[in-house]
This record gives sequence, C-alpha cells and structure tokens, in this order.
Amino acid sequence: MNSRPMKSGLSKLLNNLRTSLWFIPTLMVIGAALLSLLTQYVDTTLVGHEMPRWIEVFTYAGEPDGARTILGAIAGSMITVAGTVFSITIVALSLASSQFGPRLLRNFLSDRGNQAVLGTFVATFLFCILVMRQVYGEASASRPDVPAVSVTVAIALGVVSLGVLIYFIHHIAQSMQAEHIVSTVYEELRAQVAHMFPEKTGTPADTQTRKPEETDIEAALDREGQLLVSNGSGYIQAVDADSLLGLAQQHQLVIRLALRPGDFVLPEAALVFVLPRLDEQQTKDLTLKVRECFALDMCRTPHQNIEFGIDQIVEVAVRALSPGINDPFTAMTCIDRLGAVLSLLTNRTIPSPYRTCSSGKIRLIIPPVSYRSLVERAFSQIRQNARTVPSVIIRLTETIARVGERESISRRRILLRQVMAIAEHSNALDSTCDRKDLEERIQGTRHVLERDQSDPPQSSREAVERYRRRIEELRVESGD
Repeated sequence: MNSRPMKSGLSKLLNNLRTSLWFIPTLMVIGAALLSLLTQYVDTTLVGHEMPRWIEVFTYAGEPDGARTILGAIAGSMITVAGTVFSITIVALSLASSQFGPRLLRNFLSDRGNQAVLGTFVATFLFCILVMRQVYGEASASRPDVPAVSVTVAIALGVVSLGVLIYFIHHIAQSMQAEHIVSTVYEELRAQVAHMFPEKTGTPADTQTRKPEETDIEAALDREGQLLVSNGSGYIQAVDADSLLGLAQQHQLVIRLALRPGDFVLPEAALVFVLPRLDEQQTKDLTLKVRECFALDMCRTPHQNIEFGIDQIVEVAVRALSPGINDPFTAMTCIDRLGAVLSLLTNRTIPSPYRTCSSGKIRLIIPPVSYRSLVERAFSQIRQNARTVPSVIIRLTETIARVGERESISRRRILLRQVMAIAEHSNALDSTCDRKDLEERIQGTRHVLERDQSDPPQSSREAVERYRRRIEELRVESGD
C-alpha cells in the first residue's frame, strides 16, 4: 500500500488551519521578521553610498532619538490596537453564537479578513521592535546610525495598519448581518454541490434501479459481511475514498461504508463491511489501514457533508422564529437561500454509490445522499416552527413551487409531500384571511408540482397570481 499520508488526515489538518485564528497571523509575523532582515541588509548595503534623489526624498532622514520615538509609538499603538481587535472579535463571536448558533462560529474563525487584520497589527509591532534594536547612537563604517529604509518601511506599515483598522470596523459590522452570514454559508454550499454532484445535461432519471450484480453484492454483504470497527468516537469529517478503493483492489475485497461524512461514530462501532471474510491477522492489518482513511473529530464540517451547510442555514431560521428573537425576515432570507441550494441540484444526479476498479468489478460502496433527505433537512424544521407565522409559511410554500418548476416527476413528488404537510397545519393560523392566502399558495404550488411532465411548464408565480385573482373575484361576488 502507498505510504503517503491519507487524504482524510490531510483534509482534517487543512480544515483545522483554515478555522484557526493563529495560522495566518503566525505566517505574517514570520514574514515581518524576514522583512526586517531584508531592510537591515539594504540599510547596511547603502552605507557609504549616495542614494538616488528620488529615493532619498521618501526615506526617513531624522536623528536616532526621533527614530526610536517613532518606532516606539508605532509599536505601542499596534499592540494596543491588536488587543482591542481581539476583544472586538471575541464579542462578535459571542453575539454570533447566541443569536445565530454556535455551529456558525466556524465561519467567523475561518474569515480571512479577521485573520489578516490580526496578523497585520501583530506583524507591524514585531517589525518595529526588531528595527528599534538597529538604531545606534553613532554610525560606523559597516552600519548607519539610523536604518533609514527600515524606519521608512515601519512608518509605511503603520499607515497601512490604519487603513486595515478602518477595514476591520466595516468588515466586522458587515459580517454580523444575518444576510451576510447566510450568504457566506450558501456560497460554501454552492461549491460543495458542484463538487459532490456532477452536472448532467437533460432531465435527471426519475428512478435508479439496481443491476443484478449490485443487488447480489448488497445481499451478500448483509448476510456474510465482516465488520471492521473504529477505535475511537467522533464525527466523520472526511473519508479517503480513493485509498479505500485501493485497499479493496489490493486485497480483492468489496468494501461498503457503514457511515457517511457527518455521521457520529460510537466507540467500537462499525466503520465498513468487507467481503469475503478475512482471517484474524488480515483483519487486524486491514482494520488499521481502514481507520486511517477516516478523519474523526469533535465537530462536523462542511467538507464532504452538504447536510451540514443546510443545517447551518436552518438553524439560523429556527432561531429567528423563536419567541425570544421573532425575526421572520431573517427566516424568509434563509428559505430563499435553501431554495437556491435545492435549485442547484436541478439537472444534477446523485452519484452512484458503486465504485469499480480498473477491471470493472465493484470494489467500494458509499452510502449516497438522497434528494428526499436534503429536502426534508432544508424545509421540515422550518415548516414545523413556522406553523403560526403566516409570512414565513407562505414564503416556504412559494419557494417549494419555484424549486419544483424544472424538477423531475420523482423529485416533485418529494416536494409535494412538504406542501401536503403544510396544508395539514393551515388551520393553525388564527386569521381567516391568512388561511385563505396560504390555501391559495398551496393550490398554486400543487398545480406546479402535480402537472404532467409533458405539459408545458408554467411559472409558479403565474399560477399563484391566477388563483389570487380568482379569490379576489369570489370575495367581490360575495360582498366581503
């Protein structure tokens, strides 16, 4: 077997680095130290040489005491501002955790803007400290009394830091807005959809039937499959499917994953099923290699797990619908984004769970993500919590209609189940007018989802508008 590090472990390391507040600032601090050495070398090289006039105009030309004062002032202000920025960041994290949910803290921690701001202030502080030790009382044949280039660069970094502070104030205010948070999660989800679901031209197949070979292998695994278990617990952050396929081909096995990324692994729980069964020594060796293909950690991540991103948006919507917050506009924003995520799946098919080796034999089976599970994950909790909020439940109904306009028959049936569930709870609305409005949307949405595939497509908005006009005519006729 290849001795290279497993992709799952590497992806876990990269994810931890992306979501850390220290990694980019550390790189910037190292860069500041190297920059101080470079400017020191330039200052030493310029000793005894006359600088061009255009360079001399922009470089520092003061005395050593003045240079120390400038460097000390910049260094002191930078470390003070860095402390303030850290405090503001912690407050922002606390507010985000209480209002939008702790699972969204990862998005704030992985924000490149916040990391770069912290790194800029700390790096400028370190640069000034390192340059300050190069300021001497008198010059010599090998060194200047004032490192003019270094001091000039320190002043320039101070000016840049002032601009970065203004950017940080704007950025932190923008990043606390619900629309910005939901949009950030959506962009991450869009990238995941493009990666996990290959795009297909034309209409997706309504059903996926198993081949006889696939059915026989699944039955044999259920009947005779051998379990390989985990030695720890935690959420599966990533699975190295390529390495598992290589293991299956090397040992002439069929491997079926028991869990998917995002699932929680119990101690000594099954990770995979293998066929045919192995002896004790082979089982021990293979188990160690299989465990290396799974990256476990204390929390879920969006890597290889599209459901996690959907859960993040749903959590924001459910919190917005709570009596303590009561923010239906944020919930409607979340519904719009969830509809956009499901619309990305149009003309995309769920990848086959069966992966073959070079000879064409099935070697690896990965549990697939179903369209039904994604729809239920996106809409069910919002529907359950918005039963008595007319504006939100109406927006949810309209969004389902818009999602189903270009979907296949089988997927429209899945969406229709959500509409029927909404219809069951329509009586929970206190206002008769609100109930009529909701029923109107439900009728329009059902018209879109129940139409035959051969019928010409009709916009859900047009259908809803038609029913709205009809309701108004009936009200006029009845004298309401």
